[in-house]
Amino acid sequence: MSFRKKKQTIISHFPNADTVAIIKKPKEFLSDIEVSIGTEIKHELVHYFNIDEGFEANDGQDTDLDMEYYKYLAQDVLPENRKYTRYVFLEKYAYKVLFCKDVFFADEQEYRILLLKEKIQNSKKYSFSTSLEIEIESIEDFFNKS
Repeated sequence: MSFRKKKQTIISHFPNADTVAIIKKPKEFLSDIEVSIGTEIKHELVHYFNIDEGFEANDGQDTDLDMEYYKYLAQDVLPENRKYTRYVFLEKYAYKVLFCKDVFFADEQEYRILLLKEKIQNSKKYSFSTSLEIEIESIEDFFNKS
């Protein structure tokens, strides 16, 4: 997908976005977040699968979900091979669902940070500190660089 298409997608999905933060040392930044918030985090790029279509079906029939989606969710337990392959998804790995989105959102190129010990019912702001310099620039300037 072209840079121009990605730019259009981000602007249409996030119409109120006006600023970007450029983090040049992401490992140190993530460590600072974990230390200053004081709880264990998991973080990674979001994975995009054909999952939206599968949740539309309501006729009781098996849906056409992306098998790679199931493989990603069940990757921590070896599949059982019989006449078919059986994938097992354990509760302790349920957080992995939060790293998945439908391919419709793939141009967002999202990276997520999860706070594993927190249960959040409503939106909540978290303050954190970092010694790193984070460059802030307008979204227009960011997109006009390329």
